[in-house]
Amino acid sequence: MSNNVNPLLRDVNDIFTIIKKYDEIVMSKKLETAFDEVDELKGKMDFPFLIKEIIKLLEGIECFPSKLNQVIMNILTNSIQAIDGKGEIIIQTISSSIGIKIIIKDNGKGMTPEVKKHIFDPFYTTKDVGEGTGLGLSISYGIIEQHKGNIDVISEPGKGTEFIISLPRTLSN
Repeated sequence: MSNNVNPLLRDVNDIFTIIKKYDEIVMSKKLETAFDEVDELKGKMDFPFLIKEIIKLLEGIECFPSKLNQVIMNILTNSIQAIDGKGEIIIQTISSSIGIKIIIKDNGKGMTPEVKKHIFDPFYTTKDVGEGTGLGLSISYGIIEQHKGNIDVISEPGKGTEFIISLPRTLSN
């Protein structure tokens, strides 16, 4: 979606430039009376507000996909590392009028309350030296905050872990 928003915004701005040029020609050639119906329609629609609203709406769409991809990959990597042998990872999405939820649940070893309390702290890791920097979940937390969302974690030792990412529909919320 975000790959399309910037070209769409440019195209809409180009259309507005064309409309502005039409208005300039109408004024310079003194053709206002020939375009009374158009001016009346612009007035009914509050044309200047309409232009501002369209641009604001386009600028407010949804997100930085590569960064969200990084969050999901960080959580999936941790889930894979938390599973000894065979295991299961479930990814679920839920959409509503106000936002979306991405749920990533594994049946790995889970976390103690003490570990869970620190998982978003920079450089905190339960992994052996050389196996992780302790930055993945800290960075993920920052990315979700940047998107005006939040991450909840449900975990118990021996019962796996569930990450619930909640994001608003638009960044302007």
